[in-house]
Parts: sequence; C-alpha cells; structure tokens
Amino acid sequence: MHKEYGADLSNIDQIGDDVKSYCNTNGIDDASAFAVSLCLDELFTNIATYGYGGDSSKKICLDLSVSESPRVLRVKVRDSAKPFNPLTDAKEPDLTSGVEGREIGGLGIFLIKKYMDGIDYKYENGQNVLIMTKHIA
Repeated sequence: MHKEYGADLSNIDQIGDDVKSYCNTNGIDDASAFAVSLCLDELFTNIATYGYGGDSSKKICLDLSVSESPRVLRVKVRDSAKPFNPLTDAKEPDLTSGVEGREIGGLGIFLIKKYMDGIDYKYENGQNVLIMTKHIA
C-alpha cells in the first residue's frame, strides 16, 4: 500500500481505517494491526504538529508492505519537514513522576520503541524517512 495524506489531524481516522483494511487483506493479526495504528497515530500527529507546524497543505507518505519468511510488516513514513531523527533527537520522557507532574508529550517515540520490533531513520533526498518493522505470525 502506498498513500499520501495531507498533514491534517483529521486524517488520522482515515489512516487507521487504511491500515486496518490493509492488515485484514494481508492476514495480519489484530494485535499487530493495533500496534502499527497506534504508532502511526503518534508519528502523524508529531509530523503534522511539530514538523509542519500545522500546515495541512504538506504531505505525509505512508508505505506498508509484508515480506514472507519470516513474515514482517514493514511501515515506511516519509515527510519533507526539517531533518529530525526521533531515535536520537527526541528526549526521553520522564516516567518517574506522576501524570500530574509530567510534561505533556514525549511518549510517541517511547511507544514506537515499545511496540515495534525494529526502527530505522534516515534523511535522504530532502525527506525524513522512518522505517518500522513488526514481526507477524
């Protein structure tokens, strides 16, 4: 699956629907589909809000593919915002304080690291490219 979405937060539901449909068509279990949807929700929100500063005319590209032997769901997200490597540039969230005392934000990359089996980042051809992999049965 290859799709482009406008960087408007109202597109998050459509992305979730597209991921669910793709996963159903390709026999991907519900837990893996949920994990990918959650991670894409976080990424899309961060790119639209911080990377593009709310400019909904910008595009975010999403590619999903499944490899066989072993079965791996590969998710590639591309955007043309300024270079930002979430694996090294994002600060770790403070999980030691209670919810009331914690700063808002910072959990997106934490969740992606928790739910995905592999994450890779590169900046090429003027685009941030984040590739996530999830092993599936």
